[in-house]
Amino acid sequence: MPLVVVTQPVFDAQGAVRYVLAASVNLRQPDFLGRLGALKPGTGGYLYIMTSEGVIVEHPDKARIMQHIEAQGAVSEPTRRAMQGYEGWLTGTTRQGTEAMFAYHRIAVTGWILASVYPMREAFAPLHAMRSKILLAAVLLAALAGLAGWRVVLRLLQPLERLRRQVHQIRRQRLGIEALQIERRDEIGDLSRDFYSLVAERESAEAQTRGSERRLKLLTDHVPVVIVYIDREHRYQFINATFEKWFGRSRQESLMQSIREVLGEEAYQLREEHLLRAFAGEEVEYEFTIGAEGDAGRRAFQTSYVPDVGESGMVEGVYGLIHEITKTKAAHTALQFAAATDTLTGIANRRRFDEQLGQSMQRTRVARTPMALAYLDIDRFKAINDSLGHKAGDEVLKEFAARLVGSVRASDLVARLAGDEFVIIFEGVNSAAEVRQIGAKIIDAIRHPFDLASGPLPVTTSIGIAIFREGALTPAQLLDLADQALYAAKGQGRDGVALLDAAP
Repeated sequence: MPLVVVTQPVFDAQGAVRYVLAASVNLRQPDFLGRLGALKPGTGGYLYIMTSEGVIVEHPDKARIMQHIEAQGAVSEPTRRAMQGYEGWLTGTTRQGTEAMFAYHRIAVTGWILASVYPMREAFAPLHAMRSKILLAAVLLAALAGLAGWRVVLRLLQPLERLRRQVHQIRRQRLGIEALQIERRDEIGDLSRDFYSLVAERESAEAQTRGSERRLKLLTDHVPVVIVYIDREHRYQFINATFEKWFGRSRQESLMQSIREVLGEEAYQLREEHLLRAFAGEEVEYEFTIGAEGDAGRRAFQTSYVPDVGESGMVEGVYGLIHEITKTKAAHTALQFAAATDTLTGIANRRRFDEQLGQSMQRTRVARTPMALAYLDIDRFKAINDSLGHKAGDEVLKEFAARLVGSVRASDLVARLAGDEFVIIFEGVNSAAEVRQIGAKIIDAIRHPFDLASGPLPVTTSIGIAIFREGALTPAQLLDLADQALYAAKGQGRDGVALLDAAP
C-alpha cells in the first residue's frame, strides 16, 4: 500500500523529545486531492502531484503512484522544466503526442509539485465551434449579396448586350464597322461611336505593324545570331532564318513545336534549368557545344535568355539570343593554357600551382584524407649549367619534368616554380609509407642517365615532402614546410627523400 507518512516530535520544557505524533495517508484513496478535484480541467484533463525529485504521489492512474515520472519514458519539456523549479503554465506535447497546456505550482510546506494537464483541442473546442458558425454566416451573407448584385448588374447591362451582339456580327464579317456609328444621343451611342474610332485606328495600326514586321523579319533573318521567342509551354513562337542554317531544323516545321520535339530530349535537358530561371524573371546566360570532344567540327555557342515581362508583371515568354563563340572560346582556352603553363617544360607554372594548392588543401579538410606536397630540385644543377652551358641545362630541365610527370598519377599536379625547383601535389594519399614509396619511385626514375646532345649525363634529385591532414595551415606555410624537408634531404647527402608531417 503506497503511503505518505507525516511525523511531528513533541518536546518538553527542557527541549527533550517526549513522544512523536505520526499519521499516514493512503495514496490510493480516490479523494486524496480533496476539493482540488473540482478544479480538474475539462473532461480530458487531469491533475497529479509529484515530489521535486519526480516521484508521483497522486495520479488518476493509481498504478503510477510511487513510480518515478520517467518510469514509462521521457517526460515532456514543460515537466522537465517544472522539476528544475519552474512555476506557471506552458504549452507542449504529452508522451502520447497530444498538444496540451501544462500548469505547475510548488507546495511550499512539502516541496511537492501540483501539476495540471489540459489537452489543447478540448481547451479551444468552443473557439473552433464559434469560428465555424461565423464562417457559415459570412458565406450565406455573401451569397445573398452576390445574388442581389447580379440581378442589378444584369438589368444595367442590357444595352451593352445589344452592342456586344453588333460587335460580334462585325467580327464574323456579317456587318461593317459602319454599323457602330449609331446616332443615339445617350451613353450607348457615344460608346458605339468610340468603338468605331478604335476599330478604325486599329486597322490603320495593323497595316503599319505589318509593314514593320516585314522590315524586322528582313533584319532578323540576315544577322549572324539565332533569335527565338519561347512561350510558357517552352514552344517556339518565333524563329529566324539563322536558326535553320546553324541547326539544320526547318523553321516552318519548328514553329509552335516544343524544344524537346525540335532539338531532342538531351538538348532540352541542357536548356530546361536556364529556361526555368528566365521564366522566374532572371536574365540568364550559359554556354553549350555541338559535336563530340576532339571533333574538328566542334562548335561553341553562348545563349542569352531575356524575360518578356507583361504589364501584369508576369513573364509571358522568353527571348533567346544565340551567338557562336567557337573562335573566341578557342582563343580564350589557348590564353588560359599559356598563362598556366611553363614555357620551357610544358608543365604547370607557379601561377597554376598557387591556385591548385589552396583548392587541394580545402578539399583535404573536407574529405579528411591526407595530401602531400613534394618540393624537388636537381642536385648540383648550377654545375651542369656552368660546365655544359644553358642549352644543356634546358635539356635537363625538360627531361626532368617529363620523368616527373611519368612517375606520378594523372591526377597529381607537377609544376615548375623557378630555375630547377619543382613541386608536386599529391591528393588522397593513405599514409607516410605510401608517400615515401612515391618519392623513392621518383628518385629511381631520375637516376637513369639523361641522353643529351653532348652525351649521357647522370642526374640525381633531392625531395622534401610535407604531409598535410587538417588544420589552419596556409598554402605558403605548407610550401615552406616542404622546403624545410628538402633542405633536410640535402643535409642527408642528396639523392634521397625527407618527410615532415604538418601539425594540425
